Amino acid sequence: MSGLPQFFDVEIVGDAVPAPHPIDLKAQVSESDGPTITPIGSRLYLDASTQKAWANNDMAAIVKEREQAAKDLSILYRNIEQGGENAWTKVKDAQSGKSYHLSWTDHTTMWCFVDKQPSGSDSTKTQDVVISIGIYSKNANTLGVSGYVWKNIPVAVPLDIISLVFVRWTGPLIREGITWTYEVAGKQLVEAAGDELAKLTEDSIAPSKGLSVAGVLCTLFPEALLPTNLPIRRQLLVVNVYNFDADHNWRSVMNHNDGGQVYNGEWKTDTVDPFAAGNKDHFPPGFTPAEESVSVVNCLSWAFQPDRVIFGLLGTAVFMSREDNKAGAAFKHASYILKDSEIGLEGVDGDTSEFDLELHYNADNWVKAQSVEVQSGSYKMTGYTPNLGRPDDGISSYFVNIGLPPPVASK
Repeated sequence: MSGLPQFFDVEIVGDAVPAPHPIDLKAQVSESDGPTITPIGSRLYLDASTQKAWANNDMAAIVKEREQAAKDLSILYRNIEQGGENAWTKVKDAQSGKSYHLSWTDHTTMWCFVDKQPSGSDSTKTQDVVISIGIYSKNANTLGVSGYVWKNIPVAVPLDIISLVFVRWTGPLIREGITWTYEVAGKQLVEAAGDELAKLTEDSIAPSKGLSVAGVLCTLFPEALLPTNLPIRRQLLVVNVYNFDADHNWRSVMNHNDGGQVYNGEWKTDTVDPFAAGNKDHFPPGFTPAEESVSVVNCLSWAFQPDRVIFGLLGTAVFMSREDNKAGAAFKHASYILKDSEIGLEGVDGDTSEFDLELHYNADNWVKAQSVEVQSGSYKMTGYTPNLGRPDDGISSYFVNIGLPPPVASK
């Protein structure tokens, strides 16, 4: 790696791998207050110009920015995949005294920063921590943060060891995370935890029977993770959903497929947080992006592949519901080998509890256009696909916005 990027004001303090030392895990809590790991979602930080493009529904500009970021990040990801722990360096912020792990190229960086957060327990034997996994592309001024909250773990576990566990986890995540089920993602984290923390990690993921990666994959940009050497006539579809509703969480309720299936073979319900003003809650100390972020949009990503050997139609539909079940969004995409793709979008203004997604998919309201827009109650919802024809690499994309942001973030 070259010298530290200019957008990080930190000092190098050593290799990523610390000298081995024993960890006292004897401090235990009651079974009802056992350790848990939960995702914090995926946050894409927008500067003023990017938010303006989104407010104008200029998805061509947004996609161009993403393509530049994905191109830059793919180089960094290859370094991490091939170099493992050796692709990372431990750095320290002099002002706060906090350290974390960093990997970078001249134009991009990825970090793993672990910090304590206020605990909901009065115990002096346990701690709660936030694991921040972030990426930054200076060329595209693209900044994303995801990660996890790890609660009720012994205070004897050092923060830099927790960071190292997730550093180890990023290698296989980059290489094959798009194919992981909850169970596989959890097993990969247990393996990355090593002998000393394996049992603690197993106990932490047990309540959810694994680990969700839908948020962290959205942060890392699936376009930069998917294989570039796909077999001839291969078809893949990446769906990205952005929540610009500032007042409500939305959740992925169901999926309907026609000649396709979720890439990892498993559909799960995930939650996407509300749109918010820009903040630095999960930034590592010493990091300053080239352009100030004015807002944060949260997102989810899925990848779909054909469910048959003979490719032809890859069709899928997803239904999202607002947390109170009083508004919803259904969207669909169908790609073909020999003809143009079709897309569709439908809003639900009212009760979503009995929405029929299969009926939505089969309805004759498909459009052969790059974009579609509907008004549903107070929500303007939009869908966009960069390519109607089959892309050269076989990977199609569909971007769906639940609402649109104002041109300038509120102060």
